[in-house]
Amino acid sequence: MSRSDCEDRLRFKDVLSTFNLLTDRIPDCQRLLGLRPVFKRQQESYDRILKCITYLIYLMVEMVRCDEKFNIVYSAVERLVRLNPHSVLTGDTILHLFLSRMNTIKSTYFLKDNQVCVF
Repeated sequence: MSRSDCEDRLRFKDVLSTFNLLTDRIPDCQRLLGLRPVFKRQQESYDRILKCITYLIYLMVEMVRCDEKFNIVYSAVERLVRLNPHSVLTGDTILHLFLSRMNTIKSTYFLKDNQVCVF
């Protein structure tokens, strides 16, 4: 599959909408993770969401073709950075997740024992 084929199927506004959907929920998730008891499944789901967010940022940056889209991506990522999310299990920041070799997404990433993992 060529890059142009992928771009035809993947639209910038869809990636941005998904990014916003996930990042808009971060403050609520952080608050819920502060309540006791904290369940390992919730922690793992939150960390998966952060990893997905880093991948969405990568996609948006790769799709930027004009200053308008660049400014949109910049503002969206700036909002995320202000939230200062950290991985629950490792304490990694968004920057650490970007640089980590462990930050990979597998096709079965959200499936566990034939169930969808949700937060």
